[in-house]
Amino acid sequence: EHSIIATFRSIDKTGLFSKNARITPVQYDMNDRHAGLFNLFHKPDLAIHTAWDNLPDYHDRKTARINLENSCHFVESMMAAGLRRIAVTGTCFEYGLQEGCLSEDADPMPVLEYAKAKLDLLRKIEQLNRIYDIDYKWLRLFYIYGKNDRKKSVITALEHAAAKGNKTFRMSEGDQLRDFLPVETACDIISKISLQGSVSGIINCCSGSPVELKTFLQKHIIENGLDIKLETGALPYNDYEPKSFWGDVKKMNSALSQT
Repeated sequence: EHSIIATFRSIDKTGLFSKNARITPVQYDMNDRHAGLFNLFHKPDLAIHTAWDNLPDYHDRKTARINLENSCHFVESMMAAGLRRIAVTGTCFEYGLQEGCLSEDADPMPVLEYAKAKLDLLRKIEQLNRIYDIDYKWLRLFYIYGKNDRKKSVITALEHAAAKGNKTFRMSEGDQLRDFLPVETACDIISKISLQGSVSGIINCCSGSPVELKTFLQKHIIENGLDIKLETGALPYNDYEPKSFWGDVKKMNSALSQT
């Protein structure tokens, strides 16, 4: 078993930390730029950094740069004070408009300000690694979905439309191939990969099994008994996403085999 230090900017609002004796909550806002973070978080053996504010505001450069600066301060402060193991979540949008099965060896070509800032954070961690010789994992998340998703994801939008009584859900043609992963599975993958010590660096976190968007949404409608139909072709494709892409899972599976 592991003792967990969990942090959030407003502990009371989360309702997550009061029922588990192994979890110690520490209230912290990334905008505060605290000088003694390593001590504040009880000198952890491992840090898992998933914070990124104002998603899914993918296009705003100012928001992306603020998040980048806050994250750079966090990782550098922690490493300089003694942290030697860290896992940080990246994004599949770092691959840009490349199509097909994408491996970690593919050159990043981000087009979104959000993805550009994430890639800059990765470069900062790589730079710090040359100084502090840390064990880092850069966990490149693909399309995560699940309950309590406050983002404007397609699943959330579909459920909101159904809850409002809409009989149709306007969308693109829906023939895009995407790599979807339930949030519960994603959390399990993140924790297991972060804890193992054999596989490091950039690691895709995904299913590795592409599915058509309209097929995925139709399945969700049936499984959840939603009274709504898909209106395909009503909206254009997003210009910041390739038509068809998914993640190569060989490195992820290699890391998971170590747990």
